[in-house]
Amino acid sequence: YQTLTQAKADLPNQPASTIQARTLQQLRDAGLQPEYFDIVDGTTLLPVEHYADSAFIVACTAAFAGDIRLIDNMVLKG
Repeated sequence: YQTLTQAKADLPNQPASTIQARTLQQLRDAGLQPEYFDIVDGTTLLPVEHYADSAFIVACTAAFAGDIRLIDNMVLKG
């Protein structure tokens, strides 16, 4: 949840690729094994790089905590 809320705060001012790389590392540092962390258009699920690229932006993530797969999404814009 913390990484998703940080991504939401950062997206208006930083490219999605920067946020994605940092978030994946934060998940690893927390002892998780991230499968993915993507920032996408909430309708098409195509990647979004900048806040202005879409009116509806969602962060989608999945990571393993041992054998358990954790999945979460958060609307970042819209």
